[in-house]
Amino acid sequence: MKFVAILVFVASVCASPTHHRRRNGMNAAAPVTSTVVDPTPTSTVVEPIPTSTDVEQTTTTTSVKHTPTATSGGSIPGITPVAPVGGTSAPDVTFANNLEIDFTTMADGASLPKGLEASDDEHIGTQQLYMANNVFIKSGALQLQVPGGQTEMPYLGAEVTTTVSNIKHASVTTRAKFSAVAGTCHGLFFYQSDNAEIDIEYLTGMPEVIHYTNQKASDDAKETYAPIKQTVDLTADFHDYRIDWIDGQTTFYFDGILQNTFTGNVPTVGGTWI
Repeated sequence: MKFVAILVFVASVCASPTHHRRRNGMNAAAPVTSTVVDPTPTSTVVEPIPTSTDVEQTTTTTSVKHTPTATSGGSIPGITPVAPVGGTSAPDVTFANNLEIDFTTMADGASLPKGLEASDDEHIGTQQLYMANNVFIKSGALQLQVPGGQTEMPYLGAEVTTTVSNIKHASVTTRAKFSAVAGTCHGLFFYQSDNAEIDIEYLTGMPEVIHYTNQKASDDAKETYAPIKQTVDLTADFHDYRIDWIDGQTTFYFDGILQNTFTGNVPTVGGTWI
């Protein structure tokens, strides 16, 4: 059975480069910011899924939109960025299903496409709260917003997930523009549990780095984490972010260039794309 699946962003206030959805570190509240998913088509291919779930879609409108500005420098203690692996090769794998979503064809305030849902009143511990009214389609793009002026937890943010929660193995590409507003964390990831999670993250505290992680499959597992330094401003334009997940391996690409490959801590169970 075919189903809709797309990887979009979590825009949250986050301090940790290895972001667990259910155990997320926090720092200061951020000004208004939004994450914009590119108007060009986003492609997701996945293996067959036995069932799918339809949910009522959320329509929201807002005039808040952050225009990113160029940033440079920044660091997080204990993290030393490295260069990408390079190359463009990919595993010779054919997936059973294919989907492309083009937000440029959608009107302002349109509902999310079938198969996606905006998390609403979703508490992540006591620190974060995702609200559907921080997710909206505007100017031909899907935007996720962190409201400004927040001084108390839980900090409000935004999240969009697949309605299907048993996706196992996929190749997901999202073209997106990150916000430059300080104090925010942008996440593109697969999630089943804290021990079955594949992450691409961008933190405004390290504006030249993309963080790639397979979260540890157990407390005593060896860490699989690669902070990769980029040579372009990640907030100035749209870029392609891709995760390939096959049996025993995850591979990460930035604008088609191989960044890193992990064979450890690779999830073996199905879950949700967020």
